[in-house]
Amino acid sequence: MREFAAWSSVINTALVGIRRFSADPSRRRALADGDEDVVEEWKTALRPLTSCAETFRARVGDPPTERLLEAAGLMEAACEHYARAAEASVEVLEDGESADAREAEIEGEEALTAIVLVNETLPPGEAQSLPIVDEKSERSRINPRYGQAAGSLVDKAVEVRCWSERDWTRVLAEQRALTGRRFPATTYGVASPGGRRVNLAPLVCKHLDRLVYDGERPRDARGMSLMMLAVDTLAHETQHRAGIADEATAECYAIQLVSETARALGADRAYGDALGDLAWETYPELPAIYRSRECREGGELDLELAGRGAWP
Repeated sequence: MREFAAWSSVINTALVGIRRFSADPSRRRALADGDEDVVEEWKTALRPLTSCAETFRARVGDPPTERLLEAAGLMEAACEHYARAAEASVEVLEDGESADAREAEIEGEEALTAIVLVNETLPPGEAQSLPIVDEKSERSRINPRYGQAAGSLVDKAVEVRCWSERDWTRVLAEQRALTGRRFPATTYGVASPGGRRVNLAPLVCKHLDRLVYDGERPRDARGMSLMMLAVDTLAHETQHRAGIADEATAECYAIQLVSETARALGADRAYGDALGDLAWETYPELPAIYRSRECREGGELDLELAGRGAWP
């Protein structure tokens, strides 16, 4: 998985370069005019896609376990589509056929579809089959009630996965390998931007279970802090499901929705608002990566401007 992550970063860098190239009007005009230097530059930019399957096999190799077979097959399929898209793009320059342009577009879309499916199967531990359990539990499971509450925040289907202590350790280890990020043991949730799965740590689900299934509404400082943490984490990771990659933006939206999230989980407005107020009180103490100057009333991240969100 580490080798796959390193190889993927090269492909992603190439895709970013291609998008920037395509968005540059002067380069597009030069391509259309047949400028030899720019044409060669375009072919060079496409080369990582043309050789995608070859470099994948050389750098990543055969999947070492059955868990990774599906992802490897999908990635090779994506590479084939990327290569055909790149070849069609070059042919457009050589013969100007609109059919080649359309083929390049279609193959690019097919490649992206395959990549989405790859992301659905990785990391394999996170993607494993889990039972659907709508009750308090310490085992790894999919909780439909939490998914419904999360989905109400972003108007998307959300699959919320609660993990056991042992499984959570493995999920984080695989996330570290694939992303190169630290993901300390104290990580409370993980979700890929745009991915349908939201993964929650055992501590988070433990307190969500207390709120939803035990009907607990702690008022002491420690109890409220833990409950606020659990509700805020669910709201935060759900923002990633909506496609938000930036941590500060995800947290600002989440913190405005703490009260709404608590109510979606069964709490009354008074208790939800109390959790929301506590979240705002502790906001200045969060690491810098989770804070933004625009997270203020009237700021760019103010959800009230869109008819949602709550400020203290």
